[in-house]
Amino acid sequence: MTGAASYEVRGAVEALAAIGRSGERWALRRLDVNGRGWHGGVDFGVEIRRSGPDIPKPFVESAGKGVLDCPAGRLMLFGLGNGRVPRGFDPRS
Repeated sequence: MTGAASYEVRGAVEALAAIGRSGERWALRRLDVNGRGWHGGVDFGVEIRRSGPDIPKPFVESAGKGVLDCPAGRLMLFGLGNGRVPRGFDPRS
């Protein structure tokens, strides 16, 4: 899904479903909750460990951020970078 972006709910849901179908898996490594933003939502940052058939072995660490609308129980915004294989990680281990 490199380069995929969507600014519409339907497109975003379709992109996430395609990632799941591809066999890519996400593991939450870090969550930072940064408080309520000017827009009324709660800002957060994440670090996600991504692995799967189309991901460089053994995994990549990707940083992202977003906004939650807690009363409505919905994600207002989410973005995730392509990531990198951690420096010094030996893929043979």
